[in-house]
Amino acid sequence: MLFIYTNKKTERVNYIFTQIFKNILGIEFFLSSSIEEFVSYSGPKFSYAPQPLGNEFHFSATPLLFEQGIKHLSIKVEKWEGIPVFFRVKENDLLPFDLFASSFYLLSRYEEYLPHFKDDLGRFSAEASVAYKNNFLEKPLVDIWANVIKNILLKKFPGLKHKSFNKPKFSPIIKVTDPYKYRRKNIFRTSFEMLEDVWKLEFWKIFERIYVLLKYQKDPYDTYDEFIVLFRKYKLSGLFFFLVSKSNFLDKNPSIFNKDHHALIKGIADYSKVSLLTSHRSNYTFSLLKKEIDYFSNIIHRNTKYVMQNYGIFAINKTYQKLFSLEIKEDYSMNYPENIGYRASTSVPFYFYDIEREVVLDLKMNPVIATQKAIQKEKSPAKAFEKLLSLYNELTYTSYAVFNVVLSPKILDKSRHNSLWRKECINFLKSLKEE
Repeated sequence: MLFIYTNKKTERVNYIFTQIFKNILGIEFFLSSSIEEFVSYSGPKFSYAPQPLGNEFHFSATPLLFEQGIKHLSIKVEKWEGIPVFFRVKENDLLPFDLFASSFYLLSRYEEYLPHFKDDLGRFSAEASVAYKNNFLEKPLVDIWANVIKNILLKKFPGLKHKSFNKPKFSPIIKVTDPYKYRRKNIFRTSFEMLEDVWKLEFWKIFERIYVLLKYQKDPYDTYDEFIVLFRKYKLSGLFFFLVSKSNFLDKNPSIFNKDHHALIKGIADYSKVSLLTSHRSNYTFSLLKKEIDYFSNIIHRNTKYVMQNYGIFAINKTYQKLFSLEIKEDYSMNYPENIGYRASTSVPFYFYDIEREVVLDLKMNPVIATQKAIQKEKSPAKAFEKLLSLYNELTYTSYAVFNVVLSPKILDKSRHNSLWRKECINFLKSLKEE
């Protein structure tokens, strides 16, 4: 057991020490502000405070974890032994930066509470983040820092029990917004899309649509059975998220009353995990979010416990407060929809810290490394999946890492123009198969 002394126990201190030691490193610890207990403890121990008590093993603390609320912080990122760091402390300390305050800043998404640049949809953009600006968006920096402190502690306390490294858990996530390319669409939408094809001179789509509607050809996006077969073949834990809301300009899904859509969801639920993809509009209307959760629960005949946001996170504090109040247990939206990387600079699931209330919510964040939209911004399918595989192989810092990648049914489209993406995607799934 690792004993940690701090001059002031706060929710922030307890939160970040729990994440670093228990959830990332697998080290059991005890946190106390009692000097007498700390001095009398004979096992592995260190202090975390602005100043050391004496000559003990000590890590210097900056004010962040002992404060409440939000204030503007000046973040100056520097390099220490090749690793990006900030919140500098004295050079003669065990570490020249406050690892715990820095980790809290990234995990709590502190910067998203501050005034920031937003993208066209009003979301916090990757370009506004300290990770993007300082070129560590694709690195799980919190995990790297945790590994640093583990090595320091093991050098001082060789017998300290910790979790050995295990292979990261890869989970392919299938995001289903428009379940079919041509099938199960009303006459108005079919006519409108055909006019779009004519306008763009994509006549091959018109013929393909006719063949599909006449049942001479399978719909290009009807790849669900193939995904399930691939997941079984390679022993992967796949997860499907379905959009169940009123169709609008941004959320183009079938009608919520479409029985065929319900049947598709139920059919996949027999073989794989399924859950709810919340709509864009539900970000702004609590009653609509509740309605979508209840409606999806009625379809699958069990409570909806985890969700993903169709267009990502818009207001981090409000989004997660609403999900928590509706008893959602896990979220899969901790990513930047158009950028590969770690939004919270970690590959390990963590619980959301509500800075407005200074409490930890019982709502687990599951980091997502990339979406299909971000992947397809790469130069070629081969380069895109090669990059993902490289990022996966770099996750050597913790035993609890996850590697979640969001794909869509269209990635396995057998059309000629999609053949390379299909081929490389299947090879990628195969390369990460469970032993």
